[in-house]
Amino acid sequence: HISPTVYSCSWRDNNLVSLGRGDGTVLHWDVRTPDTLHRPFSATSGIICGVDWDKEGESLAVGCNDNKVQIFRNTNLRDSETLTMVYQSAVKAISWNPVQRGILATGSGQNDQRVVVWDLISGNYKNCIDTKSQVTGLIWSPSCNQLITSHGHFDPNLRLWELKNSSNTCKLTGHTNMIVSIAKSPLNDHIISLSADESLRVWNIFAKNNASNKSRLSSSLLSLDKIR
Repeated sequence: HISPTVYSCSWRDNNLVSLGRGDGTVLHWDVRTPDTLHRPFSATSGIICGVDWDKEGESLAVGCNDNKVQIFRNTNLRDSETLTMVYQSAVKAISWNPVQRGILATGSGQNDQRVVVWDLISGNYKNCIDTKSQVTGLIWSPSCNQLITSHGHFDPNLRLWELKNSSNTCKLTGHTNMIVSIAKSPLNDHIISLSADESLRVWNIFAKNNASNKSRLSSSLLSLDKIR
């Protein structure tokens, strides 16, 4: 049993998973020794809403309900930097670019509603998108020129964004309440969404060799209702 409440988690490698907790601490857990937990470190005075390791396993991004995003370097996690943009809401959605080093996408809550793509090597942001809704999840497309976002109570849908012009090219409907979490399949062709309407939906978003892209995106491939 892990206490206090865990709100987010991210694998660093095959052995180490980092847990973001409700008391503002991050706890590292080596699954090779499941009964031993690393000493937690404090990242914020509030709740940690989202965590994500980069593909190199060198940087951990932490989104908090104090409206900040912090970047911790490697597992000693003693030195951090705070992204300079001031958010107006908690940051739950965090996702490192799986191809290009140092590129981080963040999505904020109801009072901010923005997706910001950061270049942490230059220290500047590359894109800033007003989604007009609470952002609850972020996933990069396989080509990394698009982002999928999931949204909250007032817009319980998934949206596809073109990063070159920050345009919303498609809305995926089906859920009737806020989308709590989204995840991408290992082959990068499907996305699964979990909603407060107690349903799971599988979306065939990035499948290849499909002639009718828009019709494919209009509805979920598979749904499972009333999860308990």
